[in-house]
Amino acid sequence: MASQIWLFSDTLVGALRSNGSRRTSCMPRNSLAHFATDASTGSPAPKAVLRHFQPTIAHDDTHTGFFTPANESNWYWTQGGGLMRDGGKRLVVLAGEMWQRGGGQWGFSHWGTDSISVEVDPTIDPLRWKQHIVKILPSVFGPDSPWTLGSAVVDSGDGFIYLFGYDPQKHALLFRIDQTSFDAQVFEMLTVRVSSAMGLGEWVPAWLPLAPLFAVRLFPNAPTETTVTWHPFMRRWYVLAINSFESDQLQLRTAERLDGPWSNVADLLTIPELSQRGNKDVFCYSPKAHPEFQQKENEIVLSYMCNAGWDHVQWDPELYVPRLVRVTISKKGDAEVAEAVEMRELPPKEIEKQHTATGSAEAIPAALRVVKILEEDVPAAGSVPSTKGMAEPQPITPDHGAAAGHIHPASRRHRPRHWRRTRVN
Repeated sequence: MASQIWLFSDTLVGALRSNGSRRTSCMPRNSLAHFATDASTGSPAPKAVLRHFQPTIAHDDTHTGFFTPANESNWYWTQGGGLMRDGGKRLVVLAGEMWQRGGGQWGFSHWGTDSISVEVDPTIDPLRWKQHIVKILPSVFGPDSPWTLGSAVVDSGDGFIYLFGYDPQKHALLFRIDQTSFDAQVFEMLTVRVSSAMGLGEWVPAWLPLAPLFAVRLFPNAPTETTVTWHPFMRRWYVLAINSFESDQLQLRTAERLDGPWSNVADLLTIPELSQRGNKDVFCYSPKAHPEFQQKENEIVLSYMCNAGWDHVQWDPELYVPRLVRVTISKKGDAEVAEAVEMRELPPKEIEKQHTATGSAEAIPAALRVVKILEEDVPAAGSVPSTKGMAEPQPITPDHGAAAGHIHPASRRHRPRHWRRTRVN
């Protein structure tokens, strides 16, 4: 038996009232969940129950989570997820450290990005898993930095880990570090893709003072948290984005190589929560790909998160829950975009009530809702399509292996804004 790990950022914990509205008792800034899966298919095991873990916190404690930075006035959001290492024995998460720069719901800013290495032991309570936290080049990615790191993380199999980030104008940037240094959390070896005009090659240390001036801007309107995923049917990498809170379009870019050139952005689907509900204060963000739930070679399974003001979220439990969609793509190797010819939302089941450990209150974490949605459409044993004969990922350099698995944010992916999923053997 295996299990899946899910990472969430802001997590609403509480009960549903008789009228269907939420009664939130607390909101950890991040949490972790896992449930048993079939080791051969990755689909939920029969009668699998999601177990959700977050520290016990007071109602007015706004910064505690499963992961907590050294500065307890700040908090972590798990951004683009992380990677499993050492055969599933270690989880490495890239977490954005946030700070409250002003008052109100939106008065936060990015303080920096940390690497959190977690010793995964399925036999004990995850709250007892050992964590080792390292700040990633604080002089480069601090609160006054021209760069933000960690919108996506990719292991393309060529010996490097690739990290996506963006500049203040939201242009996408690409960083990389060798796997040995990544595993050892030695980020002085981190490099950034630069223009040949710098005269020092394609990759230079990220800490060089002139690197921000010469860094290659891959594409505009970079998402702050997403996934970058290889799709064997398209034979391309693809990145998902929702370009602004005002947009009702979930969009797609593709590229044969991680360093581009990337295609022009194209609309993949119209978000129904925005196009049908007519709620002026609702906005959606954090699109994530979930190839682990594909049933056909020519589809994309993705998630996104819809949010609103606090009061609106409390009375409408359909908000602040990851939404999952299957999109069928029509053209193999289409250079511009995978055309969405069919879009079907995966229907959620009735939310079940889940008691806290003490039994004194009823908790309905958003993670529970995610599992209820996915149980409807995950592949049955033996139904996962074969990848034999499909093209392998094209990395930056010619010598490479197959793309490695990710922990996907629940849109893994997104408060629970994102869930990241992986398997622990």
